[in-house]
Amino acid sequence: MTDPDLAIFMILTPSPGTDLYDIAKVNGWIEDTNWANYDMIHAVMPTENLSRWESGKSYTSVTGASIGT
Repeated sequence: MTDPDLAIFMILTPSPGTDLYDIAKVNGWIEDTNWANYDMIHAVMPTENLSRWESGKSYTSVTGASIGT
């Protein structure tokens, strides 16, 4: 059994120049174009099951982080 010392959680961020960004842009998934939020802790697009707000709330719940929106 593995007993990790550290867990790192990040929100999937579609970085410009990647296939994910192109797919997200074409499908209209990107809801936040403020580049300051492209930092893997702010949700800039929803998921299939979570809104951006729900993703952010889940992230802060798991990490204990406090992030501005």
